[in-house]
Amino acid sequence: GTPSYMLNAAFQNFIASDGEAGTFSYQTAQGGQTYTLKGDFLGYTDPSDLHNRTLTINAGQDASRVSGTVRLFSDASYAQVAGLGNLGRLIDMLHGNSSVFTPENSVRLSSLEGQWYTVTGSDINQVDDILPQHTVQSGPTSTDVEMLGQLYLKHPFVIAAQQLGDEHINNTNTMHLKISIDSPKLNEFLQAIKAAQIKSLQLTDNDVQTLGKSSFLANSTLEVWIARSDRSFAQIRVTRPADTTTVT
Repeated sequence: GTPSYMLNAAFQNFIASDGEAGTFSYQTAQGGQTYTLKGDFLGYTDPSDLHNRTLTINAGQDASRVSGTVRLFSDASYAQVAGLGNLGRLIDMLHGNSSVFTPENSVRLSSLEGQWYTVTGSDINQVDDILPQHTVQSGPTSTDVEMLGQLYLKHPFVIAAQQLGDEHINNTNTMHLKISIDSPKLNEFLQAIKAAQIKSLQLTDNDVQTLGKSSFLANSTLEVWIARSDRSFAQIRVTRPADTTTVT
């Protein structure tokens, strides 16, 4: 298929998929040295109720390993974390600033593990100085996520910019593409979110304008590798001047 066909098919398959699994790596370059964080993720739906979704992400290894699980239902979402006491070591591994993670604070973080948490409207009110417009109203539900997926299919703003040849990723033949963001389409997508009145995400006109001019996207090089066999994303890479993120 053509690059545009492969890219659109990969997004359609990703949004419709009942399960996704893979690994990722995050690289940061400082002083001529490259530091790498590796992890994995698993997302799946409940066969008895496709509106119930679970996503688990693990980052780091051994004493620096941190994990998180999110469960999405049609009317609520819950999160559980593990390894929070390892956050300091995880940041040290990337040569970041971990000074806030003192032994005492790490113990406090560890006490939050093994419990399920949910985000409510009252929780959002407590961070009013961070989100003055209450853009995020509550924790996302599976209904919200499904709506976002359908809105993207109506307003696909990721486009194929350049075909970079075929490559084998984990013994899978893939099409390697450089992709870019279609700004007008992105604006249409954000306007559609605003109009949809999604329960957990209430966008204002200012939010639409700010997100449409995201410096993260503007300063990034985006690449994808799409499996020719089933039109699935085999690898995704976001490259910025000072760091590189790769998801496989």
